[in-house]
Amino acid sequence: MGEIIDIGIDRATATHEELTKAYTEYWNAQNEKHKTNYEWLKGRIKQLGYKSVAHFVRESNIPVGAGTVSNYFRGYTMPLYMVKYFCYALKVTPNTFMSIMGYYDPTKQTIMDL
Repeated sequence: MGEIIDIGIDRATATHEELTKAYTEYWNAQNEKHKTNYEWLKGRIKQLGYKSVAHFVRESNIPVGAGTVSNYFRGYTMPLYMVKYFCYALKVTPNTFMSIMGYYDPTKQTIMDL
């Protein structure tokens, strides 16, 4: 059974078209967020002087391959223990990393959608 996502409408009374539109908008926003995360990763890697994601992974001793790292930033589930590896390798604080990934809102100081 999958997770229940909040699409902002009442599923019991909504029409099929309204549900389809709400889900489409939700998934488009999610895809845009993941695209932004991956672009941030690539930009940060360049700032740190690495040539590619593969070069970054090799030099940073991250315990997974470059494809897996790319997948994490493209929306696949990332295990919590990987946060420390990325924070050290990308030279960011956990709060910054979790904010960029969209899991933490520093203005509310709450964890979201884990």
